[in-house]
Amino acid sequence: PKVMEFAARIPLSQKLQGQRTKAILRDVLGGKVPDEILKRPKQGFGTPIDLWLRKDLAGMVDQLLSPELIRERGYFDPAYVQWLRDQQASRKQDFSQHLWALLAFELWHRAFIDEDHSITEGLTFSHLGLSDNASPRSSQIPAKSSATRAHDVSPSIAGQGSLASSHTDEAPSRPLRILIAADVDPVHVIGGAERMLNEHATRLAAMGHDVTVLTRRENPEYPEDEEHRGVKVVRHAVQAGGTLSFFRSVLREGGAAFARLHAAAPFDVINVHQPLAAASVLNRRESQGIPVLYTYLSPWSDEYRTRAVRRLKSRGPARVAAHAWLKVNSDMRQRVERSAVQRSQRLMVLSDFSATQLRDIHHLTEGKTVLIPGGVDTDRFRPPQDRAALRRDLGLPEGPLLLSVRNLVPRMGLDSLIAAMREVVRVRPEAHLVIGGTGALRPQLEEQVRECGLSEQVRFAGFIPEERLPDYYGAADLFVLPTSMLEGFGLVTVEAMACGTPVLGTPVGGTQEILRGFDPSFLFDGVESIAIAARILEKLPEIQGNAELRSRCRSHVLSHYSWDVLVPRVSQLLTELAGARALGDSHD
Repeated sequence: PKVMEFAARIPLSQKLQGQRTKAILRDVLGGKVPDEILKRPKQGFGTPIDLWLRKDLAGMVDQLLSPELIRERGYFDPAYVQWLRDQQASRKQDFSQHLWALLAFELWHRAFIDEDHSITEGLTFSHLGLSDNASPRSSQIPAKSSATRAHDVSPSIAGQGSLASSHTDEAPSRPLRILIAADVDPVHVIGGAERMLNEHATRLAAMGHDVTVLTRRENPEYPEDEEHRGVKVVRHAVQAGGTLSFFRSVLREGGAAFARLHAAAPFDVINVHQPLAAASVLNRRESQGIPVLYTYLSPWSDEYRTRAVRRLKSRGPARVAAHAWLKVNSDMRQRVERSAVQRSQRLMVLSDFSATQLRDIHHLTEGKTVLIPGGVDTDRFRPPQDRAALRRDLGLPEGPLLLSVRNLVPRMGLDSLIAAMREVVRVRPEAHLVIGGTGALRPQLEEQVRECGLSEQVRFAGFIPEERLPDYYGAADLFVLPTSMLEGFGLVTVEAMACGTPVLGTPVGGTQEILRGFDPSFLFDGVESIAIAARILEKLPEIQGNAELRSRCRSHVLSHYSWDVLVPRVSQLLTELAGARALGDSHD
């Protein structure tokens, strides 16, 4: 007590001198304590919440944060809470504060909403349905809570808006002005990049944010400005022709369009989806000071190389020149991407594979990447009522039906799948494969089908419109993903599973993470045709007519890959990046 009394009598001027705290203590200890100790910033007093949750309170977490109890409460999304628990248990991300807040909320609810213990003396765990050693006796909500639902009480966990149940229609209290710059078009969806852009933009807008997508107007029939499901889509002009003239036009026209938009209504945060679109915006001085989130889908230079190498058919000096141009072009793309990566405050990746790839290519330090996987609209992609009727409607054959929907480009591994079908059909002649998608490889793949004698068993469906994709997924017995390289995530995998269709995939990129989390036996042993054929033949008897397996596929997606769970996390990330902008001037 005497020491405390003495410390209290020390004048403030001797304790705080400008920005220097504990001044008198530091002066007295100078020369007696190393400078690195005296000048070290405040460390704080951390509590070992992570350790408690994983050990001492693990039983409480299991019971009080069970999906059943969270669902019955009706305040939070059970799938998202489970995801938080999974990330914490695997130690991929630290969500201990989130989980601690959820536990505190549940205990508070039991103490003051389910029953009134405000005047209970000596309140113990037993009053709350828990044992005195904090191990829950029961996961059941006390009976009185059955009349208490989310519409009666509207609790909030400070700062954790993404925990809110996906069923609420309330907009966020601090909407952002968000610019999304992309090389693809959110209105005209032809692949995974467009689909992700569409889902992110429209769902962020539905949450109350003011979202503008800036993209290229490569089709003159598309309008320059368009409203799409609450999203303002702005398309800038581009110059067709050679690579350099095209790039320059994107940088010039895209940058000018961004400057006009920002001058009219300043943006709080910028989200870039591809490197060239990123460069057009981030090279403008108007972008300085605006926080940037980079949504990383795949390495631009590697994607270019896989498409360009097959076109190098010239010989002699011309071939040398073509290879030199390939290297120059590839290096240029990597430099453009690196510039955007370095300018961005955070990098959103879809898989651990992509995070590692990004760090290796651009030499990033830890802590800049955030993993938010790709997702699926589980309302649109759902199991069909009558699969047999659906097959008849689509004109698909009876018997084991395999499906693969891919861009017809080399890295997709469709040549290996066709080669595998020779062995599959030899053992199971009633099996059929439908390949959906378009691309430069189609003539070559069709010739391969003829040479393999598979014209009756392999069909090319061409481009499958968005509205028909769920039908094709749902009609198939098995979806096959034969990718040979650069599979950052693979939206088709979770879309097929959402429709109840099991997926077999190669152990490449993000596919491994999706299927290992479901059932590792659905991964091929390699990318070669022999490995693909062997696993298809092994799984076909298990898959056909297996309603329980199809139900399990959908349940896995609902728990881990629903856009309803994932986009609120994107919103939270953008809000954190925007920081004071979201709290200050609304720019109205």
